[in-house]
Amino acid sequence: MSPNILSGGQFDVKCRLGCIGCPLVYKTKRIQEFKENPKFVKLWIKNAQVFYDNHRANTSKKIGNAIEGFVATLFYDSYAEFEDATYTMFGKTDWRKYLEDYFNVDLGDIHYE
Repeated sequence: MSPNILSGGQFDVKCRLGCIGCPLVYKTKRIQEFKENPKFVKLWIKNAQVFYDNHRANTSKKIGNAIEGFVATLFYDSYAEFEDATYTMFGKTDWRKYLEDYFNVDLGDIHYE
């Protein structure tokens, strides 16, 4: 049995089995998991960008790249909320910098159009 679900050698029923950042988990737990595992932020975005690049014709035109998609789905309950936070009176939010600061991760090698 995985040591992650054992507490003092006993099965811990409060411990969830599943993927880091699973969309079936409530938002604050997903954010906490990504903060504890910032490499997964980079992996998620890097692989999602490959998907966006390969399926651009079939993806939503609202989300421009994987970084925006990650922010929209992790922090906001609707696209309208995400859009309000993105386009402010101070200009467009730099989500790459926001994520780098928030999760202490370098996303400089993730390129998108």
